[in-house]
Amino acid sequence: MNLLALSTTNKDAVNQVYNTAYGERTTLNQLVAYLKEYLGAYDPTILNVQEEHGPNRLGDIPHSLASVDKAKKLLNYNPEYNMKDGLQEAVQWYWENLE
Repeated sequence: MNLLALSTTNKDAVNQVYNTAYGERTTLNQLVAYLKEYLGAYDPTILNVQEEHGPNRLGDIPHSLASVDKAKKLLNYNPEYNMKDGLQEAVQWYWENLE
């Protein structure tokens, strides 16, 4: 989306704020499970990490779903990856390319 916003020739799309997202909800528990699964493939000790859940804090947002409708309309944004698949590919790339 950043490249689309940077290179757009649509004057209505300039100087806008966009939600960079996929358009579906992912809970923190799902995110942690994905990270443990994908990172655990490279370091099995990560599979044993225990999550700690605490009370909700003032200002916590219990449910969130970013709309990408504006970006689709103005930038022709069409996300290729959902959270799970994009995270899997990103973890693999970072693990293999960064030390």
